[in-house]
Amino acid sequence: MMVRRLGDDRYRVEAPELPGQVMPSWLTKLIIGAAIGAVLIGVLILGGPMDEVVAIPGEVRPERYENVYPRLAGVLAEVTANEGDTVTKGQVLARLDDGEARLQADALEAELAQAEAELAAAVAVHRRAQAAPEPSELRLSAGDQDLLTQALAVQRDLLKKIEEFDRNTGASALQVADRRLAAIAAELSLHRAQSAAVLLAGDLPVATLAEAAARERAAAARVEVLRRRLARQQDTLARHVLLATCDGIILGRALRHPGERVEQGEIAFRIAVGGGRRISLTAGEDRIDRIHQGALVRFRSRANPDRLVPMSIGHVISVAPDRELSAAESSTRPYAVEVAIDRGPAALPYGSRVDAEVVIRSLPLWRRILLRDRPSQ
Repeated sequence: MMVRRLGDDRYRVEAPELPGQVMPSWLTKLIIGAAIGAVLIGVLILGGPMDEVVAIPGEVRPERYENVYPRLAGVLAEVTANEGDTVTKGQVLARLDDGEARLQADALEAELAQAEAELAAAVAVHRRAQAAPEPSELRLSAGDQDLLTQALAVQRDLLKKIEEFDRNTGASALQVADRRLAAIAAELSLHRAQSAAVLLAGDLPVATLAEAAARERAAAARVEVLRRRLARQQDTLARHVLLATCDGIILGRALRHPGERVEQGEIAFRIAVGGGRRISLTAGEDRIDRIHQGALVRFRSRANPDRLVPMSIGHVISVAPDRELSAAESSTRPYAVEVAIDRGPAALPYGSRVDAEVVIRSLPLWRRILLRDRPSQ
């Protein structure tokens, strides 16, 4: 081997005289495999699907709920149920002040009691009239005509004898007057008996029975009118009580403090029926045209701090203006996007907030790159 000395440098060996450098075969194979793998991964990424999503906030709501409305306007007296309470159908939720209505009901009850007593008396009179249509005093008086006729004849005979005795022997004036009065009384009694007989022979019994029946009907009609008025007043009293219309959980209430004014027809309570849940998303008009029924939805509860937990899955079932959230007409008027839960936690509480992603479309990455400036259809 030829060695040259170059100044102060150490000995050097010329390159042509060194042995050739050969790459190990395993390293060559590794580099080729890595290159092929990178190409395949690039193809898979560019050709694999990629979702285009719209991020929308929302909250958990029941699948079905019922509203409780006051049936009349008034002043709130008491609230007996709060948000989150479990209630049963017919349970008292709140009461309105019913002092004036209760006074009217008490007055009607007293008036009805008096009318019922009058009806009972009229019924008794009618029954007596049915049993004996003619008055007993008239019947007795008419039956005494013969006796009264005989008595009148006797009184007249005595008066005649007294008058003759007065002319012959000079009877006292008092005796004569007494006999005359007795004769007049006998004539009057006979006249009454004859009049009673005439009445009994005519329409008096029929008229008496008809009068008793008419009085009973009038008393019964008054009782019926008062009962209807009392029933209406009791219904008004019942309307002062707000009752649960179903079994469920109270989602919210509009009635807060006793003494506040309550208007008829305004929502007072909202009750969740059953255990079903849905996700209600709120989207503006600038996004709603990109959301369609059946679209895939991924969501996660804001209360869950673990961002690595897989997102729950659902799908859009309806899209409509959300008038309950805003009645204002503007370019950002909200829309309610209702989402059915296909897979996810079943114990999400009502009202909990969620972050959702609505999948607009799914395209390969290379198409997304080429169509990035084009609007989605």
